[in-house]
Amino acid sequence: MKKKLELASKSKNPVADRIHQELRDDIAAGRFMPGERLTSQGIASLKRVSRTPAREALSQLKWDGVVEIQHNCGATARKMDWQEVDDTYQLRELLEGFSVYKLASRGAPGEVLKQLETAAKARREARTLSDVQLAEYQFHRTILCASGVPTVSRIMEGSLALLSAFRLTRGYISLPNFDHGVDVNAEHDAIINAIRGGQAKLAAGLLKRHIRNARHRLMKAFGKSISR
Repeated sequence: MKKKLELASKSKNPVADRIHQELRDDIAAGRFMPGERLTSQGIASLKRVSRTPAREALSQLKWDGVVEIQHNCGATARKMDWQEVDDTYQLRELLEGFSVYKLASRGAPGEVLKQLETAAKARREARTLSDVQLAEYQFHRTILCASGVPTVSRIMEGSLALLSAFRLTRGYISLPNFDHGVDVNAEHDAIINAIRGGQAKLAAGLLKRHIRNARHRLMKAFGKSISR
């Protein structure tokens, strides 16, 4: 039986781990919006589990930096400001570039390549804005999780989900012009081909440029200055 990519942070409760990832996916896809209140009771009802794994999942999300928890007030999905968004893109260039370099250097397993291809295909065929963002998130998350560098994955997975939610809430994405003149799907395909060929430096360069392009387009679209 093929093993699925493991999460960077895991509890001793597999149900809590599953809910943790599902909630992170939900936030990345805009199903829970920044500032929205999340309660263990509400999550337990939505996911059809008991409140114990729901509470554990929320604790893991707090550890990820995805939610903020206040005593007797439950949790809220955290909001990013523009400075954090810009900083996160720059950090992604460094850490995801390192991750894909490690992955391509040691040879990506067939299962990982298949997951990347599935995410790329899902983005090409997406029919809703949430599906576009979720596929993008899953593409980058796969690289992080498969890199063999769990420290980097722990740092970045939560930020990826929040960044995805930020792009949705700002109304930046619209299907007719989402790529803004750049074929993001072709960029994904080129990155996959470089990983498949074991071309580590090329894969890192392509992924860094892919992230840099996304950052510049977002900041330009809202008239924000781009820090160096």
